[in-house]
Amino acid sequence: MFNIQYTPYSLPKSATKAEREQHADERAFFDMTGGKNVFDYITTEGKRTGKRTALEYLQKNTGVFNDRGMIPQEQVNEMKARLKENKGNIWHGFISLSAEESPKIDTPEKCIELIKRTFPAFLKDAKLRPDNVDLMCALHLDRPHHLHIHFVFWEKEPKFKDAKSGELRYRRRGKIDKKSIDGMFVRLGLFLSDRKDILYKSRDEAICDLRELLGAKVFICKPEDVKKEILALARDLPKEGRIAYGSKDMEPYRARVDHIVQMLLWTDRRARQADRRFHRALAGRERKYNGSFIPATQNIADWNANEELRGKTSAIIKNSQYSFIFKLSAPDMKDVLDIYKAGDSFNDEEQRMIISAVTGQTFFVGSTELRNCILVKAGEYTQSLFEEQKEEKKEW
Repeated sequence: MFNIQYTPYSLPKSATKAEREQHADERAFFDMTGGKNVFDYITTEGKRTGKRTALEYLQKNTGVFNDRGMIPQEQVNEMKARLKENKGNIWHGFISLSAEESPKIDTPEKCIELIKRTFPAFLKDAKLRPDNVDLMCALHLDRPHHLHIHFVFWEKEPKFKDAKSGELRYRRRGKIDKKSIDGMFVRLGLFLSDRKDILYKSRDEAICDLRELLGAKVFICKPEDVKKEILALARDLPKEGRIAYGSKDMEPYRARVDHIVQMLLWTDRRARQADRRFHRALAGRERKYNGSFIPATQNIADWNANEELRGKTSAIIKNSQYSFIFKLSAPDMKDVLDIYKAGDSFNDEEQRMIISAVTGQTFFVGSTELRNCILVKAGEYTQSLFEEQKEEKKEW
């Protein structure tokens, strides 16, 4: 399992007081300025196996390493100093292995080799410069049958040039894209697997094969094991609130639900084959949509500032398959007419429909003939997500 999250330097202005307090505690933990912090956690003497600690096991004072080897105390201090001044994101997570795979990271040398073979390429995929990243990792032995490596990394210096001011800044975007995570999944699988033949397959096929190869080792089980897990989950589910998979109340239980689904899949060969077909089809669909370009704006004037920009915008519209135009004021409607003047524009009746549109109403353009006003209705599930957010705000 590969898990990665991030903690930003600051929250948006719309954040509540409770969210800001929680963020302050979390940031202090991960930037190592708090009384309880991530460095103490990953090198804690409490992470024991028998009478040994992770610290003793790694046989170094710091107990931390990265792709270059063990990190000496002097370098740890330098990294901490840089982190204290950091005004960017801090990424953190863990790599957890099954009982069968755990022996492959049970020594410092094996851990360092795994990080060396996976992290530099992962950072490049995520549009980060490996030479400008401080990375700390530590092995935890508190679960001997499921060894796991905790990691935390951040940018050493601001290297991204601001388009407006020209000043150097830290990367704003904290979320790592799915393609980079999939690539990490493949590299981890290749490191752990003896089947090197998947190196010569396409990326999408490799991901599907690795899911099946690694999943089979973890999830082959008996029906009674599945029943036991389902009953245990049923006992632990909240007695109040929503228990739909995507609801906020289910966040702490989703990993267990996913685990049970995998167990069920690996008790039925036909289900496994159907699941694999689904992932292959999904990978193909993702390739298709990754090649799509969906421009959107709430300020038409930005697309109509001068003749050059207007010409480029018109070219994009001409090559677009669909357009959705929501309610506009009369001045904005005039800007739209300026942009569309080189092609199919809007007649008086269509303009009236756009200007007088209500919430959820939009004018759809699919072709010269396929043009009409439509009403977009959100499903019950989508509505429930926003209702939950409203209830949360009331509670605060």
